[in-house]
Amino acid sequence: MAAPNTHIRGSVRDILLASILSSVPLVALSAILLGLVFRNRVYPSSPLSDIQGAAASENDDSVIYVNLSATTLTVLASWSSTIAPLTLTYILSLASFPAAREMIRAAVNTLSALVFATDAWLHFTTKSVTLTQFEPVSFDDASFGLHQNCTNLTESFTSQCDLNRGGSTTFLWNAEESLNLLANVSTRGMVQSVSDDAGNQYAYIGLPVGLSNGSVDYVATSLAVQTKCAPITTRCFNATSTISGPSANYSCDFAMQGTISTTFINSMNMGYFTNSTLSDTIPEKTPISNPYYFAAVVSANQNVGRNQDLIHDPEINSGEHGSVLFVVLCNATVFDMVYTSANSTVTQVSVLESNSSTTSVVMGTQAYTHVGDTYILQRTSLDVWQSHSAQEIASKFAYTYSEIALAASGAALEPGPAVEAQLRSSMIVAKMPKAPLGCLVAANLLLAVLGILLTIMALLVLNNDVGDVKARLGIPALVATHFETNGGDKPVKNIEDMFEEFDGRAGPRVVAAKTALGCWRLERR
Repeated sequence: MAAPNTHIRGSVRDILLASILSSVPLVALSAILLGLVFRNRVYPSSPLSDIQGAAASENDDSVIYVNLSATTLTVLASWSSTIAPLTLTYILSLASFPAAREMIRAAVNTLSALVFATDAWLHFTTKSVTLTQFEPVSFDDASFGLHQNCTNLTESFTSQCDLNRGGSTTFLWNAEESLNLLANVSTRGMVQSVSDDAGNQYAYIGLPVGLSNGSVDYVATSLAVQTKCAPITTRCFNATSTISGPSANYSCDFAMQGTISTTFINSMNMGYFTNSTLSDTIPEKTPISNPYYFAAVVSANQNVGRNQDLIHDPEINSGEHGSVLFVVLCNATVFDMVYTSANSTVTQVSVLESNSSTTSVVMGTQAYTHVGDTYILQRTSLDVWQSHSAQEIASKFAYTYSEIALAASGAALEPGPAVEAQLRSSMIVAKMPKAPLGCLVAANLLLAVLGILLTIMALLVLNNDVGDVKARLGIPALVATHFETNGGDKPVKNIEDMFEEFDGRAGPRVVAAKTALGCWRLERR
C-alpha cells in the first residue's frame, strides 16, 4: 500500500495567481496602447495634384500620427514603467521554485530597467503637432463662363446675347448682375486683380469674400482682361485745336475726331477700331479680333484742379475752366483664365486668349451701352489727382477699364462648378515615433514572457519536494516550527495544520524573556 502524500505541495492557485499578476498587466497595457494607437491612427493626405500652393503636412514614415492627445498616450505608456517593478515580487515568487534565482533576479531587473528606458524614450519623442488633411469636395459656383446663347457670336453688337436695340437706345439684358458687379455688391462674383509669374496684371471675375470658403482650395475657370494704354494727347490736341468754356475740339491723326464737353466735372468719349492701324472704327456687323483697340478722350476734375506735377507734362492739356484733358490709346486682350486658389490666395494663373465671341461680349457690352462710363470716370478722377505723369494716368486708366469692361459683361456670365476642389482641415494629433513604441511593447512582452516561462517551470516541479521545502521556508511555517510543540516534526498537507489551535488544542505561549547576558529573546512557555 502506497504511503499517504504528506508533503506540502506548491499551490497551483498561488502559481497561477503570481503568473497572472506578473504577465497579464503588461500584456494588457501593451494591447491597450497598440489598440488606441492603431484605432486612432491618421494617415497624412496630400493635396490634389492640380491644386498648387496648399501646404501639406510632413509625411514621415518613421512616425505614427494618432488622433489623440500626446499627453494621453505618454501617460498610458508611462504605466509600463510603473507596473514593471511591481511585477518583480510575483516573478521572484515563481522563481523560488527553480534553482537559478539570482540569474532570474538579474534578468527581471534588466527588463524592468529596459521598460523604464523605452518609456522615457517614447515620452520625450512623442509630441503634439498640427496635421493638415485634404478631402475632395464639389464646389458648384466657383467658375464663371458665358451663357449658352453667348458662345457663338459673329458680330460686335451682341444682340442675341445681352444687348437689345430699342430705337436710338441700346438696352442691356440682365442688367442687374452687371450693376451689382460694377458697384461691387454682387453676391455671386467680384472683379479682382491677379498677377502671373511674369508680373502681368489681369482683372478677372472671382468669388466675393462672403461666398469664398477659406477652408476650400479649388481650381476654377473665369474671364480676364488685360489692357495697356499710352498717353497720346499731342496726337489729338494741337495749336489749332479749339478749347472753349463748355467744350474742347479734338482731331487725332487716326480715325477719331469730335468735341468733348468740359462743362461737367468729368466726361469721356471713346472710339473702337478694327485693328492696330486705327484707320477704321468697328462696325456692328464685324466680328471682333483679340486684342481689340480703342482710344479715350477724357476731361476730368473740372473746377477741382490738378496735381502740380502735371502742369508741364506735354501729354496733359487743360480745359477753359481748369479741367485736365488727356487722350489715351489702348489695346485690351480678353483671356480664358484658369486659376488656383489655396488658403484664400490665388497661387497659380494660366491664361489663353479668348475667341471672338467672348471678346465681342466684353467689348460690345461696354461700347454700346456705356453702362460703365460713370464708374470709369469716378476712378479716373481720383487717379488724375493722385498721378504725377501722363503715363501714370494712362496705366491706371488701363486697369480701371479692364475691371469696368469685365464687370459690365457680367450680364452675359453664369457661374459654374470648379474644375477641382478640396476641403482642407487641420487637427492636433500625437506624433509618435515607431522605434520607441516598438521597443516599449517588446520590453513589456519580454517581461511577460519571463513570467510565463517561470510559471511553466514552477508547475513542472510541483510533483517533487521543492514545493514542500519552499512552503516550510516561508514565515508562517518557520513560526510554527520554532514555537509550536511539534510544528516542524509532523507531516502535514497544509501550513495551517502545523499550528495546534487548528486541532482545538491550546498551543504554547510565546513571550519575550531576558537572557542572562541582558538580551531579549522569544521563548515558548
